[in-house]
Amino acid sequence: MNEDKFRGKAKDGRWIEGVPIKNGFGKLTFMCFATSDFVSCPMEKIQNFCIEVIPETVKRYTRINGKDNGEIYDGDIIRLHERTANGTELMHICRVYQKGNGMWMAEGHPEHNRSYRTRLPLFPYRHKAEVIGNVYDNPELLEVCR
Repeated sequence: MNEDKFRGKAKDGRWIEGVPIKNGFGKLTFMCFATSDFVSCPMEKIQNFCIEVIPETVKRYTRINGKDNGEIYDGDIIRLHERTANGTELMHICRVYQKGNGMWMAEGHPEHNRSYRTRLPLFPYRHKAEVIGNVYDNPELLEVCR
């Protein structure tokens, strides 16, 4: 079964994996990590199954694993190794995002040439992609991607 998987950053700084649920105002503010039936869970007991997260940090798992089988999520920053047709080894620092058509992409720059923009489909390079951070914990890496 292909279930969607998410993670979000709790107010205390921990990353929580689970299913996001909305508060009464329509924002994704809780990550439920239990596997029981949440529909029958009374609101006063929701803290037993859910942790409050920062809504902007809730991101989807790409269903793509990178180097060393590490999971890659939307918003992750990856180091991607590529060998060109002439045999040159390039290393890119890229942000992971999803295009409108659903394809997961890596966008950034080669480390040696910031004037060149890299936009690559993530899947063919998955075994060469190493997660080195994300846009929330490592904003300084995001600057390298722009």
